[in-house]
Amino acid sequence: MLYMLPFFLATSQITQVAAAGKALRWLILIIGCVMLVNSGFRRADSKRIIFTWTDRIIIAFLLLFLASEYWTIEPWITAQRATSMLLLYVCSFWTLWKYVDQISEQVLLQRLLQVSGVIFTLNLLSVIFLPNTWLVGRFRGFFNNPNNIGLTLSLIIPLAISQWLYTRQRKNLFILGILIFNLMACGSRSSMLGVASATIIILISLFTKRPSQVITAVVIATVGLVFFIQTDFFVEQVLRDSSLQTASNRTYFWELAQEYIAERPDFGHGFGTESKNLWR
Repeated sequence: MLYMLPFFLATSQITQVAAAGKALRWLILIIGCVMLVNSGFRRADSKRIIFTWTDRIIIAFLLLFLASEYWTIEPWITAQRATSMLLLYVCSFWTLWKYVDQISEQVLLQRLLQVSGVIFTLNLLSVIFLPNTWLVGRFRGFFNNPNNIGLTLSLIIPLAISQWLYTRQRKNLFILGILIFNLMACGSRSSMLGVASATIIILISLFTKRPSQVITAVVIATVGLVFFIQTDFFVEQVLRDSSLQTASNRTYFWELAQEYIAERPDFGHGFGTESKNLWR
């Protein structure tokens, strides 16, 4: 809970809450790194430090990312983001997994989903006490942008589906329903496609073990999808036909990106491009 909460708060539409979340995020990451130092950088109670090839590649990339502050447009922003990514890697791949070794992946996943269920239930209830829970016709709840919901849920929902299929518990099905309802309401098309792709992969892997359940799930999902795409909500909030040709104005930014790449094709502009170049 303490690990996840600051990351959610940092994307809030409420300025004071977002500022507090960003500060807490740094605090949590620093505490996580201190815990790793105290453990001697050991994994799974090993007596020696274990670095995999994945660790080496990630660390090399992050160090290059950190070095890019010398040629980026906004050195300070690049330094902050590179440092936060490095700390996040340490906390997620080392500190958090040391914790997993003690309680098991299953328990950690269940707690992750429970916290997510609480947060996104409150997000739905935010329509009661927040005045600006819709942005250009798309639900955002207490988040700053509907895409914040979509990006987060595109990662969590596949885990929720796997957890429900594994445990078959009603509470996990309820949590999954809450998450899917948030995803539908935010209208993030790319996130929906991502969730659909991950779900197909999960069902394919499960087919050899539980073919009857997979077939049932596919039939139910197909029937539900057929009814859903015929609703006004799908046409107005998800499909948004008027925005398809320009990909919600993304084609404009893609054209600008071509110009920026042509200007600095070697190392690029780095973070801060949008504030320095976008509206010139």
